[in-house]
Amino acid sequence: MKDSEENMPNQPSGSDGEQKWARVRALQDAILLHLIENGSMKWSDLYLHFNENESVEIGSALGLLARSEHIAVEFDTTTTITAAGRERLLHGK
Repeated sequence: MKDSEENMPNQPSGSDGEQKWARVRALQDAILLHLIENGSMKWSDLYLHFNENESVEIGSALGLLARSEHIAVEFDTTTTITAAGRERLLHGK
């Protein structure tokens, strides 16, 4: 199990849990790619940009990225991708 999977809050078991985790993981990758392509953004702008269908998964995705240090969040909520985030996109870690 990868570090970020261990930190998944209330991860349901079975196929529902696996589907949710796959959606969160895909969302995390999209967020990281977006930050590489567009540069730093405010946390709230990222949240609004990726909050399709008003899902709770964006909060989980952003929170996990921050806790795993794949993104850095400044005091003013400016969010940037870190070296670890770039590494994850390059090598799927």
